[in-house]
Amino acid sequence: MTKGTSSFGLHNERSHTLCKRCGRRSYHRQLRRCASCAFPAPKLRHYNWSTKARMRHNTGTGRMRHLRKAMGLEVKLQKLALEGPHKKVKCRANRGPADAKARRERIAEAKRKCTMTLSERCKELRTKDQSLTSRTARSKVLASGRFKKK
Repeated sequence: MTKGTSSFGLHNERSHTLCKRCGRRSYHRQLRRCASCAFPAPKLRHYNWSTKARMRHNTGTGRMRHLRKAMGLEVKLQKLALEGPHKKVKCRANRGPADAKARRERIAEAKRKCTMTLSERCKELRTKDQSLTSRTARSKVLASGRFKKK
């Protein structure tokens, strides 16, 4: 008999059947051991040299019967279902020219504040809040640490 196609016609007996633990058709009937998860061994079969296989058996790929309750995922999913469809979060790149203008103004204001002297910053604070004395305004400015000493 040849080694090729005609020999493969005799391969009609199943050595592997469904595994109780992982559900794959990799439980060897004669050896009584699963080739995928090593059932009936108490620990799951895994090897560090096969990262893809480890990802396939990782947490979150199955039913997560206990963890769903423990992490409160059931409650979160129910809340999301009650809230309905969520608004799409707009990408920062899609902002209009008005947002860009406001951003430029904020940057200019921050630069202006950085170049201010201590006395200028104190004056600005006192104009905004009339109740501040010169001493309290000075202590606030020093506490913030955002001024240029001359």
